[in-house]
Amino acid sequence: MLWHHVEMMRRSIEQVYPLLRVAEHRLASQYYEMYRLFKLNIDSSQRLLASETTKTQLPYCSEFMGELFERLQN
Repeated sequence: MLWHHVEMMRRSIEQVYPLLRVAEHRLASQYYEMYRLFKLNIDSSQRLLASETTKTQLPYCSEFMGELFERLQN
């Protein structure tokens, strides 16, 4: 759920930024920076969680962990 909301915000920023840049709006540079940082943070968070979840062995919920790991990789 969290990934979905963060990705929605990133996509919204990605769509609005070009309009702000063309209009030479004072917030254009801030939106560019937000987009860049969102992408950087999402990618590094996914790598960290993927790394940490591969170390966790929970045989009683392997189906759930498999689904979670698939989501982290996408």
